[in-house]
This record gives sequence, structure tokens and C-alpha cells, in this order.
Amino acid sequence: MHNKKILIAALALAAGIAGYAYFKPAPTANAKSSEPTISVRFAAVERRTVPVMFETSGFVTPVSTVEVRAQIASTIREVLVKEGDTVAAGTPLFRLDGRAERAALDKLKAQALRDEALLADARRTLARNVELKTRGFVSQGVVDGSTSNVDALQATVAANRAAVAEAQVAVDYGVIAAPQAGRVGLINVRVGSLVQPSSAQALTTLTQLNPIDVSFTLPETQLARLRAAQARGPVSVSAHESGRTVTGQLSFIDSTVDSTSGGIRVKARFDNAGQTLWPGAQVTVTLTLDSYVDAPTAPLQAIQVGPEGQFVYVMDATQRAKAIPVKILYQDERIAVIDGIEAGAQIVLVGGQNLRPGSKLKDADKSSPAAGAKR
Repeated sequence: MHNKKILIAALALAAGIAGYAYFKPAPTANAKSSEPTISVRFAAVERRTVPVMFETSGFVTPVSTVEVRAQIASTIREVLVKEGDTVAAGTPLFRLDGRAERAALDKLKAQALRDEALLADARRTLARNVELKTRGFVSQGVVDGSTSNVDALQATVAANRAAVAEAQVAVDYGVIAAPQAGRVGLINVRVGSLVQPSSAQALTTLTQLNPIDVSFTLPETQLARLRAAQARGPVSVSAHESGRTVTGQLSFIDSTVDSTSGGIRVKARFDNAGQTLWPGAQVTVTLTLDSYVDAPTAPLQAIQVGPEGQFVYVMDATQRAKAIPVKILYQDERIAVIDGIEAGAQIVLVGGQNLRPGSKLKDADKSSPAAGAKR
């Protein structure tokens, strides 16, 4: 019985060995012959001049806004402009009831004429008395009295002229003209409204729209680069709003950095003849700070990021993927300025996310039927 059990166990072991030999895969001569080949597309590292741009948000601000006010107490006789009009400097805006001022001016002019006539008569009297004094007909006291009368009348005439000039100013205030070119804002008075210099509300406002400023904040870290760019010449600034782009120049850098936010206020000035930019609007500002000249560049999508940093894949002599460490010096939406690889190198553009160092590669552009037909 014991021998029978040993025989059964031996037969089972032999059957197991035979089954393993049957299902075991046949050994291959080269284990790598079944390794997959990954199809990729390449792009060349190219030398380019790339401007260094900084993008932020800004607000359109007028160069100047002036409140128009009356200089004398009077009533509005005529409103000469409409809300929203664009006017030149010196354009009449309002006409006041200036009858009292004109009457006062006419009165002062009449007084001035009277005193000028008295002065002329006093001068003639003085001349006669001087002549009579030489002949001994009048004393020196008479001549001195005539001289004093002439001096007093000369002072009166000078005072009259000053009073006439002052009254003329009051008359001129009867027509309120634009102190600068600009766009007329809301008009807060109507014909018959009483206006006074001390009134809290302005008659209207004038806002200069051309040229116009855009103000924004630049990080403190960019200040040195901005000042260096300004030292080289005019700094170009673009403003983008509602699909439109206008270009201006840097016009102002504030004298201090905000210690709370770490930013510095900056302004750029733009020609705005077409009124593309409107006061108060928020715009996207692009500032050209510097440029990389003739620098190696690569498409941004070709740059890979691993545990040890940024790198790109190239194909080595055995047609396998090789990782080359690179450093991005600057990037925009499409390309990156890189350090660590020379211009002209072919780097993996499409398919790099599926690669590992040592992966077997093939150029999809060279192996496709369309590419073959082109060749």
C-alpha cells in the first residue's frame, strides 16, 4: 500500500512538470525585440529675439479733470453747450446775467474820464503858475499847491484805471469759458439758475480725453528692470480693452514703493484721438521691460517637468529618449527662452508625456505615408 501511494505521487509530479512545460512561453533570443516603439514629433531649438513682457491690470485715468465754477454771483442767462460735447480751450460754456457788472464798469469809466479831464486842467494850471512865478507874479507856494494838485489827480487817475480793470474782470466773468480742452460732463444748472462762487456744486466738469493715462501697479521685483529699460529709451506700453489694442509710452514712476503691497504705481500715456480708452475703464496692460537677443528658444509644450526640475527629450544615436536638463529663463504663452541646450537641437514636441529615459522612439513625420509621399 505504501508503495502504491509513492507511485501515485510520482505520477502527479510528472504530470505537473509536463503541464508547466506546455504552457510556459518559449524563450526569446532578444527580450527587447518586443519593446514598443513610441511615435513622437520633433521641433528644433531656435535662436530668437524675445521681448520680456509684463502683463497686469490697469485703470484708465484722465490727464486732468476740471470743475467749472462761477466767479461771481449771478444767474444763468444762456447755456452754450450740451452734455457730452467735446470743446476746445476757450470755448464759451455759459453766459451769465452781467447787467449789473457792465453798469458798474460804465460808471467807473465815466469817473475815470472825469478825473483825467481834471488832471489835464491841473497840469495846465501848474504850467501857467510856473511861468507866472518866473515873472514874479505868484509866489512859490502857489506853484507848490498846483504841483500837489497834479500829483493827487495823477494818483486818482491811476486808481480809476485799476478800478476799471477790476470791473472789466467782473464783466468778463459773465462769460464762462472752457479752461482746457475736454469733454463736457453733466450740466448741473439751467437758464435762470442762481450761481455763486461758494456753491458746493460745480456747473459742470471738463475731462481731457486726448491724450489719456493708464495707471497700474508694478511689483517691486520688476522696478530695477523697469528703470533700466527707461534709461535705455522710451518704454513701450500696450493697453488692451474690448478686443482693441493701443500703444503708448511709460510716463511716470512713483517715487516710493508701497510697503504694504510691495508694489509701485506707474502710469503710461496714450494718444486717444479715437477715444478708444475711456476714463475709469479697466484694461489689460502689457509692458515691455527687456528682451533676450538671439537666445535659444523652444515651444513651451516641449518642456517637461520632473522631480529634479525642467528637462526636454532628445533622440540619441540609438534612437532612444534621452532627458536633457534645461532651465526656463523666460516664457510667454507659446515659447520659452531656455538654458542648457544649444540652438539647432531636435527636441520632442508631441508625445513626450508618454516617454521615459531610454524609450525607443520613431519620428512620426518621417514614418507617416504622407511624409514618405512628400519625399
